[in-house]
Amino acid sequence: LLGLAPGLGAISRHRKGGASPARSESGINKRCKSPVLRPMADGVLGSGPLNSKQAKKESDMKQQIKVWDIGVRVFHWALVAGVTYELLASEASPWHIWVGYAIMALVAWRLLWGLIGTRYARFSAFPPSIHGAVEHLEEIREGKPTPALSHNPLGALMVYNLLATLVMVVLTGYMMTTIRFYGDAWVGDLHEMLVNWLIFSVLLHVAGVVFESRRSHENLVKSMVTGYKARQGHPKA
Repeated sequence: LLGLAPGLGAISRHRKGGASPARSESGINKRCKSPVLRPMADGVLGSGPLNSKQAKKESDMKQQIKVWDIGVRVFHWALVAGVTYELLASEASPWHIWVGYAIMALVAWRLLWGLIGTRYARFSAFPPSIHGAVEHLEEIREGKPTPALSHNPLGALMVYNLLATLVMVVLTGYMMTTIRFYGDAWVGDLHEMLVNWLIFSVLLHVAGVVFESRRSHENLVKSMVTGYKARQGHPKA
């Protein structure tokens, strides 16, 4: 009974005109109400609103599609550096052979990654197709936009051409260092012919990238740096 006395006293005061339990509870809830938590940039929950920079960054990320993984991008620019060095440096340079071996290692890695790599890096994402390339040329002639997340049909043929040419250039270059083929004129002539074809292919590839970037309004060089392409041009992605 003594334990119930404080409670009975409170009820008695309420009946005499004291504050209602509902109003008291409302006041407590109002004072104890927690602020809405929002995810901050570093992944920690915070109570403040997202600032304009964070909001813009999140909005931009929603409009982007990750296409080229870090492996493809490093391969691409390392290959650019290696091929540029080989074309500009003298064949008498002690680095000529070693850079050639490095290029072969890069190509071997790309061939493997084309089989087991990420979605858009696999060869299945851009299979070689003469029919597809002809259709792409027709679409260019008609001025139709033809967005492609991976390589477009013409770009795909160029990729396979460059990979095959690089393999043959390195292979014939290696043959020239062996006892079996050292001094054979046909090996040197074939190597030189392949190098000339490589130069032509590289120039055509660069021209194609510039042309397609302007035609599709999509910076293909930038996408090979960041790995992202704009979602706006690829609504089905």
